[in-house]
Formats: sequence, C-alpha cells, structure tokens
Amino acid sequence: MTPSFLAATLHKLIRNTEPQWPTVTGKKMAKSPPLIIEQPSKTVCRPATFYCKMGVTLDGHLSFEHLAKPPYYPPRGILASPEESPLFDIQAMPPEVGPQWMHARFLETEENLAQYASDLKLVADYVVEHIPDLFAWPPFGIVSERARLLLDDIDPDGSIFLNVSLTKSDGSPVPGRYFHWIQRNILIPREDRARKPLKPHRLPFSGPFSRPRVAGELVNKDALRLYLQRLPFWCLHLNFLYPVFSSSCFEELKMAGLTGLVENTAEFAGDRKLHESIGHIV
Repeated sequence: MTPSFLAATLHKLIRNTEPQWPTVTGKKMAKSPPLIIEQPSKTVCRPATFYCKMGVTLDGHLSFEHLAKPPYYPPRGILASPEESPLFDIQAMPPEVGPQWMHARFLETEENLAQYASDLKLVADYVVEHIPDLFAWPPFGIVSERARLLLDDIDPDGSIFLNVSLTKSDGSPVPGRYFHWIQRNILIPREDRARKPLKPHRLPFSGPFSRPRVAGELVNKDALRLYLQRLPFWCLHLNFLYPVFSSSCFEELKMAGLTGLVENTAEFAGDRKLHESIGHIV
C-alpha cells in the first residue's frame, strides 16, 4: 500500500467525519460560497501549542468599505531596523533561541495609529446577525466589546484598542461596539541571521505563516516554543490580522463562547474550508 494511497484514504475518512454545519441560502455577494453559520463551541477540538488566526469565519461574505481611505499600514521600512526604532522595545530572549528571532514590544500610541484606522460600511447586510467576536479587516484585527474585555483581562498590557464604527449598507449602525485590535507583542524572524538554513515545515497545518521555515522553527525549536508559550497572544511582524494564541489563552476564549475561532479540521493545508479560521502549531 503506497503512502499516497494511505494519505488519500485518511483524507476521505476525515472529510466523512467532519461536523455538518447549517448553510444559509438567499441573497449573497457575487460568486460567494455557501454561508456557513458558526455553531459556537466552548471546547477546543484539537490540542496544540499555538493556535493561529488564518482567516475569518465568514470569508467570502463579510466585506467592508472604508468610509475614509486611510494611509497604507504598516509604513514602508518600519521594520528595517527595529533595534534603532523608538517604536519597539526589544526583549531579551534566551541565547538558545538563536539570533534569527527577535521579540519586540510595540510602543506605538493610540493617537498615531488612529490615522491608519477607518470606520467601515458593510457591503452585504445579510451577515449582520452573524458578525463574529473576532475577525479582521485590513490593516487591523477587529473584536467585539466582550472580546475586548476578555483579551484585556487576559493580558492587560498586551493590546491597543481603537474604536471602530460598523454600519450597514444604508448607513444605519450595526448593533454593538467594535474595536480595531493591535497586538503589542511582535515576533520578528530574521532568517538572514541564521547560521544554517532553517528547517521548513509543511504538515500538520502551519497556520498563517507563509514562510514554511518560520513555522518549522515554531514546531522544532524547544527554546523558542517555551519562550513564546508565556505570551497569551502575539503577531508575526506587524501582521495584526492574524494573531497567534497560546493554548491557555485560546482555551479561555473558547470557554467564554466567543465566535470567530473555528478550528481547522483538515490535515492538509489546501483542504481548509473557508469558515475555518484557526490553524494549529502542534
């Protein structure tokens, strides 16, 4: 029996045992996939060391227009020399982690970040009742009031929150309060400083990291894993759209019943469904 046959068989078994969530028919955005309504679960489906945001549970449906076009973020060159920038407080990491990794605390102010934020108008109103507690729209993550309160309780100095108004297509307000979410803990990979090529990583699913060697380090380097596990959440570079959660933080968010945290159920990265928004670093 060949490895490819075994992989295909496993793939079919996984697909046949996945939970079937309800779909919604009716008015949709052009060429959008079926709208799958999240069934909130207070349990973690798959044990992992890190849980990585890699999408939005309403991908293909939840879309916005900026009411005022903000400048592009992040500005060009902001990460060119973080050691010399007043925006970053470089944290001491264990020597075992190696020179190819840098942990920085992002010191930007709310006042300056506000120029890059904008209130948002929904493109299609049929998703109003299903907007999750955690999602994203460039350049920042977006969270509900209850998600903001819990994240602030888990790590009181770990975030910057900016008010954002969400409106329906006719200009009327979306119910509830929402905030742009900027994570203060930044992980910066410096592959150019590696003494030898970093080991790439492909399976299991590697979350939002487009560089397989970055994911490989998170899987294979114990010193790095131990260091990062003490951070409830962080982001790679300044990609605030896709934060990474520690196992304890993710479990707390799930136990609170927050929406927008649907775990990937596939074993192969390309088989992730659009409504699955969380990948795993085992």
